[in-house]
Amino acid sequence: LLLRAQAASAAAEARLPQASGAVRQSMEALQTWVSLHPNDAGAWQLLGQNAQHLGLKLRSLRSEAEARAAVGDLSGAIDRLRAGQRLARGATSEDFVDASIVEARLRDLESQRRQQWLEMRAERRGSERDEEPPPR
Repeated sequence: LLLRAQAASAAAEARLPQASGAVRQSMEALQTWVSLHPNDAGAWQLLGQNAQHLGLKLRSLRSEAEARAAVGDLSGAIDRLRAGQRLARGATSEDFVDASIVEARLRDLESQRRQQWLEMRAERRGSERDEEPPPR
């Protein structure tokens, strides 16, 4: 699946005549794959490349964000989703469904980042208490 996606992407970059169909088929297969395996960063990255080749900029940004999230880079993912949000506001040709997904994922990842921050803060406070000398 990934090799086929890479080949389709390479064909699109070389501007081969059959590339568009191959990219579209590859993108559909990757979309199915990532819906079942949402933490596959490589698949998300290739999905983003294929979407870019087809001119689906918002879907490409969202895929890049999902790839960042899959490797644990929540800040990078949020940055990509915010770029997608700006693109969705400025472009009327983008799909409403993709824009809605970007909004929902942005809220979800911001919530995850906030939760991580709270957990780190609580851990820091706990370790500070451990370092304090016991009361007399």
